[in-house]
Amino acid sequence: MSILSVVLITLFTVTGNLLLKIGVLKPGISEFWPISLINVHTMLGTASFGLAFIGYATLLQRIPLNVAQAIFSIQFVAVIVSSATILGEPVGVVRWLGIGLILAGILVVSFTAASEI
Repeated sequence: MSILSVVLITLFTVTGNLLLKIGVLKPGISEFWPISLINVHTMLGTASFGLAFIGYATLLQRIPLNVAQAIFSIQFVAVIVSSATILGEPVGVVRWLGIGLILAGILVVSFTAASEI
């Protein structure tokens, strides 16, 4: 597993989340649900999620699922940080503490994963 693949898959996931959030707040192509959710932002977000899916599925051919899930929990951190910086969503002190704990867990799993496979 390469760092580049983790970064790309995470980037596609974060982009998908941001575009989906922006898209659902804008008018869609119709006023009727669920068609009302379709616009350029939600479609691009869906495409970004699709690219992340392809990358992740490909990666799962080479590494155990438990390792992949632990490492890719970085996506939770990246989405929260991105939503705060790009969308201006508030993130409190306790949430930042939780994010720090997630990062610590990712480091533990990342450094032990190679020796235990």
